[in-house]
Amino acid sequence: MTSALTLETLWQTLGTILDPEFGLSIVDLGLVYDVVLEGDRVSVKMTLTSPACPASGMIVDGTRAALVALPGAASVDVSLVWEPPWTPERLTRGGRDQLGWIESDA
Repeated sequence: MTSALTLETLWQTLGTILDPEFGLSIVDLGLVYDVVLEGDRVSVKMTLTSPACPASGMIVDGTRAALVALPGAASVDVSLVWEPPWTPERLTRGGRDQLGWIESDA
């Protein structure tokens, strides 16, 4: 019996996809802007740290492949968006910790 696909499963899967430059997940880097699940159709809007990112194809293809491999995902659309632009403020607390960035109280 196949378990139902959920947004939680999608986000967990996205959290396993690493950016090859930083070694952080695309979720911890703040690259994933939106995930939509409609039945068996998955849509992801994401960005990259730079439009000139040399690993863009690898990241987008890896994201698509990881999601389409999930039971219940019939189609996956991964769209790159550039607005709003990525900034380091999009990093999660976990991402900041992994990079050794110290949070300021200011």
